[in-house]
Amino acid sequence: MSGRHRTSGNGDKSQPEGCETSTDVLTQIAQAETCYRAFLVSGRAAQMLQAAPGLGVTIPLLFLQCEGMARSATGLAVGGDLDPMMPELGFDLDGQFTLFSTDHSDAGEFITVNGWVGTTEIQALRQGASFKIPAE
Repeated sequence: MSGRHRTSGNGDKSQPEGCETSTDVLTQIAQAETCYRAFLVSGRAAQMLQAAPGLGVTIPLLFLQCEGMARSATGLAVGGDLDPMMPELGFDLDGQFTLFSTDHSDAGEFITVNGWVGTTEIQALRQGASFKIPAE
């Protein structure tokens, strides 16, 4: 991935860089879980999971903040081409990928993101049973 992608940082300068309060971490994880549950009951989840059968297992399910596009959005990267250099890292966030977001609707919406237009910040990831905050 390019330098345009960041893991979740800390805006509170009273703590060391990269550290977050437990409330921030719990909030991000709760948002990711809520979005994931909405994705699973959406009408296109089965299709997206069939297209990427390892999503959330061998392909990490990334909860992202996307900035610099027509509108900012937070959600799950659920489709696209795998990162060509390191497919185990998930979808190519510099390319075009599909984001499932519950920012504007509790039921969620699928948004096509052109990764080269803005920046993405990984808020949380799921590879297995639950979401976690990625290490810097």
